[in-house]
Formats: sequence, C-alpha cells, structure tokens
Amino acid sequence: MSEVESRLAELQSTLAGHKRTEYTLEADYEASREELRKSVDALSVIKSLNAQMTTIETLYQDNLFFSNELEGLKQLFPRRSTHSTEHSTVQDCCPVR
Repeated sequence: MSEVESRLAELQSTLAGHKRTEYTLEADYEASREELRKSVDALSVIKSLNAQMTTIETLYQDNLFFSNELEGLKQLFPRRSTHSTEHSTVQDCCPVR
C-alpha cells in the first residue's frame, strides 16, 4: 500500500500544481482582457481628440482666411475720420440724397 499511497500523494501534488497554474492562467487572462479594454477606451479617446483637432484646424484656417479678407476690405475702404460717435443717427452720418 505504501507504493499506492506514495503514487496518490504524487498525483495529488501534481493536481494541485495544475490547479494553481489554471488559477494563474485565468487571472492572467482577466488582466489581459482589462488591459485590452483600457487600450480600446484610450483608442476611442484618441480618435475623438483627432476629430476635434481637425475641426480646430479647419476653424483656425477659416478664421485666418476671414481675418485676411477683413484686412483687405479695411485697406479698400478705410474709415473716414468724420465717421465717429458724434453722430446720433444714420441720417446724421450719411444723409440721403
């Protein structure tokens, strides 16, 4: 019986080792899934920020374009010194002919 008991103890030890390995693999699997979820979330945030940056760049370019257009119009139509806040109405400033 001693040989049988010895073999049984060996198999129980091997089984315990396999259970520990299985537990470790399950924990590693769950940790990997959590890391993957975090990576997917981060990728989603990066995509959203990229879209926002594209919008900001477009708005900046539009603003630059219209600023240049406004400066050009100011050059074409400079303000006259007689146009000031001393006029109370449009008719005072620009009488109808």
